[in-house]
This record gives sequence, C-alpha cells and structure tokens, in this order.
Amino acid sequence: MIRLNIETIKRNTTEAVERLYISGVEQYYDGIRDEIIDKSQNGFNYLQVDFKDTGYPPTLEIRIINQLVEILRADGFNIQNPRVDDETRTFYYIIIHWS
Repeated sequence: MIRLNIETIKRNTTEAVERLYISGVEQYYDGIRDEIIDKSQNGFNYLQVDFKDTGYPPTLEIRIINQLVEILRADGFNIQNPRVDDETRTFYYIIIHWS
C-alpha cells in the first residue's frame, strides 16, 4: 500500500474540494453517461472508469465516484458494485451491472 504524504494532501485539499463541488462530478458525468449508454447498446455489462490523471487525492476521488454513482442511479442506471482498486490506489472503477 502506498502511503500518501500528508503535506501533499494538505496542499491539494482546498483546490480539490473546490473542484469536487464545482465541477468534480459534472466534468465526468456526460462522458460517462454516454459511454454507459454506448456500452449497453453493444451488450457490455460493465463500465471501467480511470480517474488516475485527475490530480485528486484518493479520498476525494472516492467521493467523486460516490457522487457519480448517486447521480447515475437517479438517472435509472443499475449500479450494483462500485469499487476502488485498493492495491494500486491509482485506478478507480465504476462497475455497472445491467438487469
């Protein structure tokens, strides 16, 4: 497990929190929604989203994913198993299961 440098997190927290609440979810939502629709039409039953280049500390990326899951569920998507890859602490996934 990679230990995060607390000073790095402190430096990034203010900007990251602002981005989370202002555009952290919205900047991903349309593209993710379109990808979900496209994959469902092509018979896929999952979606893998890579958040590694966002610059967010992992705890805030997890909050973004949780907000995305909430919004997608509100739009009628069946999301049964959102998860984070704990081993790498870099790749974050939303797994979509279609009923």
